[in-house]
Amino acid sequence: MLSKNSIIYQIVTDRFNNESDNLFNEVVSGDYNAKFSGFLGGNFRGIINKIGYLKLLGITHVMISPVQLSDLYHGYLIKEF
Repeated sequence: MLSKNSIIYQIVTDRFNNESDNLFNEVVSGDYNAKFSGFLGGNFRGIINKIGYLKLLGITHVMISPVQLSDLYHGYLIKEF
């Protein structure tokens, strides 16, 4: 239930974290711009691994961006099949 004190954090799954908790290290190594043009490998397990961290920040709700078959990392441009 949302209240006036709710803090909602939007997560783009592919960009947030992966199951190995090393997505940040992957992003900052090598060619940063080239890596951001494609998929980075974030997943649901990576989100679950960060629940404690989100709670520490005071986050009360999480909104996950669409997870659809797509050629783009954010999931909003759904691929037809």
